[in-house]
Amino acid sequence: MNESLRISYGSATDSGLVKKFNTDSILDFKIPDGHMFVVCDGHNGNEGHGALASKLTSEGIKKYFHNCSYTNISKALGNAVSFTNSTLFEQARKDQKYKGIGSTLVALIFHAGRVQYVFAGDSRIYVFKNSQLCLLSSDHVDNPAEAVGAEVRVLIGENKNIDYGICTKPLQASTDDIYLLCSDGLTDQVDESEIAGILGDTDKAPEHKCHDLLEVARKKGGKDCASVQVVEFSAILESNKKKIGFLKPVLIGVAAVIALELVGFVGFKGYKVFTSDQDMNPVVEKQMSIDNVEPLKSEVTIEKQKKSIPLTNVDILKNTTENKISINTITVQPYKIQKDISQIHARPAKILSFSPTVYYNYRVRRGDSLYRIAIIYNTTQKALIESNVQKAKKIIAGSTLKIPVLAIHTVKAGESLSVIAAKYNVKISDVSRVNTITKKAVLADGQVLIIPQKILDAAD
Repeated sequence: MNESLRISYGSATDSGLVKKFNTDSILDFKIPDGHMFVVCDGHNGNEGHGALASKLTSEGIKKYFHNCSYTNISKALGNAVSFTNSTLFEQARKDQKYKGIGSTLVALIFHAGRVQYVFAGDSRIYVFKNSQLCLLSSDHVDNPAEAVGAEVRVLIGENKNIDYGICTKPLQASTDDIYLLCSDGLTDQVDESEIAGILGDTDKAPEHKCHDLLEVARKKGGKDCASVQVVEFSAILESNKKKIGFLKPVLIGVAAVIALELVGFVGFKGYKVFTSDQDMNPVVEKQMSIDNVEPLKSEVTIEKQKKSIPLTNVDILKNTTENKISINTITVQPYKIQKDISQIHARPAKILSFSPTVYYNYRVRRGDSLYRIAIIYNTTQKALIESNVQKAKKIIAGSTLKIPVLAIHTVKAGESLSVIAAKYNVKISDVSRVNTITKKAVLADGQVLIIPQKILDAAD
């Protein structure tokens, strides 16, 4: 990423005061040398399932970018939309209960110091720059003149081919730029002047601004689900850079002296020293066919859509074709260890076999099963049933399950995934899988990680 910029962001979603279920989906995740943000607004089909449509759309985008590096980000964005559209369309076609589902989409990618984005439907992307709020996307609706309630004519998954808008010329990320991704549940209720006022408050963090935006939408009726993501760029203070530059030679000198002392001490005593591993731009519309998109293996299931009509405000571009763990509450009880800590560390080759009493409160998602959850968190169905009793017998989307884990770890400055995995004697791949991050992910100070149990080998 651009070393002179710091990125901070927040996100929030709300079902409003009228709808019983939230059909929106929000997602953000790291990519090589960047970060991606996604907001989707699911539309029900003949039998509902709007929430599924938005979820599959956001996860389809993540699946396309997760652990992948692309040289042409604009082309990759277009391919991601095509892939996701095709996946959703094919699954809806195979099962009639999903017929008609679809989802809007806005996605923003910050990569190598630049910003690019893609959109479909009536969800929006704004940039707040120099105290001015500017709309970057355009609404794909039948009558753009209608402020509220216009029929959406472009939805992911509704048709085999998809019309969408895409940024073809990257925006250079600059200090104090603020980007807003939102569903129409916000813009149908809240005026742009009010949105600008909230985004321009320099004394509030992005997460706080998200809360304020949804609160205003609720006060104005909360007639629809509303979802927002606020992404801000700020400068890294030069004074901090200078301090680091000044201290660097001093630290190197101190480290060299300590190293010489240690070498002398070790040579004299004959001890072995062990060390551990540490770690406003033009918009066009594109047309692509699913035949040109390389298929990816997908386990996605389907969602809802509306009718697709040629776009009017932008050049036509046709196109075809994951999970962030939300930590709600964590119950931590002391470990009941029968052996002295020193004895445990004296046997590094032996896996600890005491029963963990740390639990992670997992919110059940649509399509989850005890078997799937147990596999992800290195536990057993029996353990889940014992921890949750009646709840585990029939899990319901939206309910909470207590999952036994080894620990809930708060990252300290300088810690890497390998260091944390070694600390708990677990595999790096297990920690990265449970937390949906890459093995080489750069961890933030204060970030919370779930440490899954270690599966005992037969020999143990």
